[in-house]
Amino acid sequence: MERNYGALFCREEDGKYSVFLLDYDMATGGSNLEEARSMAKELLELAFETYGKRNPKNIDDVNKNELYFERTGEYLQDEELGNSHIELLW
Repeated sequence: MERNYGALFCREEDGKYSVFLLDYDMATGGSNLEEARSMAKELLELAFETYGKRNPKNIDDVNKNELYFERTGEYLQDEELGNSHIELLW
């Protein structure tokens, strides 16, 4: 069975990205989308080594705003929500 792990990518006002893993309470970032993807993949590998592989969430069932709130204590504003997306990492 193939596992598909995802992450929430949020573009910040300064153009940098914050990234939140869907299945682990871990976050990273990057100065651009390419760097953020690379950092997220490295972080996911670290999560596997540290916590083991979990059953991944179905990305279609993830509410971006609720996940962001769980991790930051804040909700995304409309523009921020529009500047965020979920991607599969592996």
